[in-house]
Amino acid sequence: MEERGTLHRIEDDLSETWVEDWAGAGELLARLAELTADDPEDPARAPAYRAERERLLREAGELAWLGGSARARSAVVEASREALLAAQPAPPLTTDATFEVASELLGVANDLRRKHERYADSLPYYHAALVVSLQLRDPSGLSAALVGLGGSYNRLAGQAARAGLLELDSRRDELGDHSQLRRATAAAISTGRAWELTELALASRVWVLEEAKARGDLVAQANQISNLAETEERLGNLETAARYQRWAERVHSEAGDFEAAAIDARELVGYAKHLGDDEDLARWERRRGELGAMAEAARD
Repeated sequence: MEERGTLHRIEDDLSETWVEDWAGAGELLARLAELTADDPEDPARAPAYRAERERLLREAGELAWLGGSARARSAVVEASREALLAAQPAPPLTTDATFEVASELLGVANDLRRKHERYADSLPYYHAALVVSLQLRDPSGLSAALVGLGGSYNRLAGQAARAGLLELDSRRDELGDHSQLRRATAAAISTGRAWELTELALASRVWVLEEAKARGDLVAQANQISNLAETEERLGNLETAARYQRWAERVHSEAGDFEAAAIDARELVGYAKHLGDDEDLARWERRRGELGAMAEAARD
């Protein structure tokens, strides 16, 4: 995130499109919307059209996962809702729309995901809780269901990507030189089932982010930005991930949540190592130590 002054004034300084503005993606999304809406009439222009769209998608990062269709704030939630409801397991769980049922569904889903790491098995319950929470207009249940869906889909996407990479490793000799292997690796992560699951994780997390923004809850926004950074890292967008994580660290630190901020700093240490930035690495190692001490003092 670019410097915007003291953090405690951020609510006053940022517009409703602050995520796009902050990431510098507003113009990129507008251009993507044009490319999505207007297919080239001349077939000879199609390759250049696709190349430009792919370049903009890479530059805009996770904000462009909707393919540039989100021109307005409400469109982000609508697109996320459409994607997640379309992904409901078949047949979906049918339940009564009561707060007790929503709580029970979330309890089962959380046990499956957190205690047993049965991510696929948790999805029908999270989806059912999502539908019930929407019917009840319950923002708390909605956020809980979306957080769970985001976590499970993200784990499943990682598993699918690893499976693709293992298959590639067995074909290392066949693929030949490093450039071919690198292209195949990128394809394994950003296409097919791994990417489908990643899109659903992003849909969940972007929707939760919008809910947090509607409440003006900066810490909840930071939590989701941190989650989005995790997905960007897996997609290889380390600079984007680091930018998101820096913003999360600032918010968590300002809010006094030093444990969360220390986790942010730990992630930033890893990004700096991968990016080969020794100066940034030293700075975040120091900061991680400071935040760890502050977290320990807060617990005492």
